[in-house]
Amino acid sequence: SASRRWVADWWRMHLPDAPPPVLENGSGLSRRERISADSLSALLAQTAASPVGAAFVQSLPLVGYQGTVAKLAQRDPSNRAIGQARIKTGTLDDVKALAGFVRGQSGQVYSVVAIINASRAAAGQEALDALLDWVVADGTAVTPVGLAP
Repeated sequence: SASRRWVADWWRMHLPDAPPPVLENGSGLSRRERISADSLSALLAQTAASPVGAAFVQSLPLVGYQGTVAKLAQRDPSNRAIGQARIKTGTLDDVKALAGFVRGQSGQVYSVVAIINASRAAAGQEALDALLDWVVADGTAVTPVGLAP
């Protein structure tokens, strides 16, 4: 309970305009824990701008080369996010998510968060891959993903 209070106080001080997360045990593996995509994006942006921001960004897996995001290079070798994004993924039953940073072709760095909550969340991988590719293009072009209903 003391940790939840500390996080709530920190959140109010640093991100007063973003709804705070709901924490149960802090592991992220609880079905009761919640955070909106907007709030997680605000947290990422705030962290990136902090004194430890560069180290934090570098700690995330490089898309196409490290961690679970290395598989993108096999699924879609022409995806522009390969080598241009540092993303952490998350998967639970009925949930598929990613969050991190993408460098656009313009040089702009974007915080990116996508959370799919659905019984067929695993079928959303192609859409998540397309999102990363689209962000690298600075949102200027989209390739349809063609997911079956």
